[in-house]
Amino acid sequence: MSKFKARPTKSNSFARLSASIPFSGIVDVGVNTSTPELIEVFPKLVHFLFEPVTLFHDAIATNYKHIQHILSPIALSNKSDTLYLTISSFSNNGIATHSQLSTEKSPIDGQNILACSKVEVRRYDELDIGAGSNFLLKVDVDGKDLEVLQGFGDLIADAGAIVVETTFDTLSDRLSYCIQNGFQLYDIVDLVYYGPSLYQCDLVFVRTDLVTLGVRPNIMEFDSTLWSHFL
Repeated sequence: MSKFKARPTKSNSFARLSASIPFSGIVDVGVNTSTPELIEVFPKLVHFLFEPVTLFHDAIATNYKHIQHILSPIALSNKSDTLYLTISSFSNNGIATHSQLSTEKSPIDGQNILACSKVEVRRYDELDIGAGSNFLLKVDVDGKDLEVLQGFGDLIADAGAIVVETTFDTLSDRLSYCIQNGFQLYDIVDLVYYGPSLYQCDLVFVRTDLVTLGVRPNIMEFDSTLWSHFL
């Protein structure tokens, strides 16, 4: 059983999972400049990074200089295509924060829309990645996360765990997809509120055959020391 006290953060959730599941590698889709929690908890695994925004590649090289990694400068989705990748600034200040795929080119204004160029889009199951049969999959692509999951096809069964970003209005689709493909909800982490209501969070799933008593203790054999509220 995990020695880590459960807290709803990615780093804590990954640490708890690492105590029970022998991951074969990390597949990080939408790495931006880095995923610090994955670097921290899994420094000895190979990180397969997908990031089509070339603006971030120098930072990725710096942040992963001590981590064995393979960077693919392509976008993943549920169909292979060539689309436009628009890089935008959430704060409208010229600093890149988000990217979005679209079929049409966006006008560049230097403040909100910083760049727009064609990018290769592929399905994961068309690639020869070699992440093993028990990889940890992280998906954070600013809205098209379900399409990325769909692009894994039958190879989704090789993921030992999935962490995917969701908003309040996309949660149902992503939850349903993962459950239908043989995963159980393990955790809900990194909650973000906008005003008085929850806006987004990350859902963490574990493949059902890996849900041992170390991952999910049997509540029918109730142990009060395992019951805790997050305050």
